[in-house]
Amino acid sequence: MKRGKLGRRGRIFRNFLLAGVLGALIWACAGWPVPARWELRRLEREAFLSPHSQFQGSIQDSWGDEVLIGLTPRWLVMGSSEEFRLWPREGDGPVLAPVPEEFTLRGGIRVVAAGAPQGTASARLTLEVSHWYASFGGRSSYSSQREDILDGWPDSSPEYRAQTVTLEGEPMEEGAFLFVPELEERLVPGREFVADWGLYHGFHWIPPINCRMTAVFYDEAGRELDRAELQNAEAWER
Repeated sequence: MKRGKLGRRGRIFRNFLLAGVLGALIWACAGWPVPARWELRRLEREAFLSPHSQFQGSIQDSWGDEVLIGLTPRWLVMGSSEEFRLWPREGDGPVLAPVPEEFTLRGGIRVVAAGAPQGTASARLTLEVSHWYASFGGRSSYSSQREDILDGWPDSSPEYRAQTVTLEGEPMEEGAFLFVPELEERLVPGREFVADWGLYHGFHWIPPINCRMTAVFYDEAGRELDRAELQNAEAWER
């Protein structure tokens, strides 16, 4: 029995069907990935976050690990398949925060500035880190306070160490910028504490380091539009 040939509409339908099947196979082989903004929305639903954030972009390291960034009137949102964190936002101005160490991004510290004012063309971050350092009896220690080291090692001679770095931001989406500062281990042995949110919320009895960062937002003419600042909380009173 002779089969009839497909008409033009039939061929179009067949081609669309084959393309859909092929696309589904490719999607399945890739692990069923979804757009980053959809994934962030899913994480927010699971965390019962309302209202949902405005997607700001994603941060990836050289191994493919990814952190998704969002912004609401109250929170700077950071999420991944392993972690979901909320950084409080004060007012409706720009907000500045490090990506916390729990996300374990390889390749150094990341700092995010979001909520930049309208007309922002660039952003610059200045990061200042300092501490007191001492070595005694083959051991070493550092602290934000000289007296803290002398309490444990009264015969030591603490040395003040500091490093300041200034760098341009990498534009993300919706007015956000990413900064990747590089700190020398010799000058800042406790540089991982820059990403410790507890440093800025007063969780340490005595801060291990002092950290202050300022992000400044500029228009195309280089005029300052606004700035966001962050520094570690003061040591608690003993």
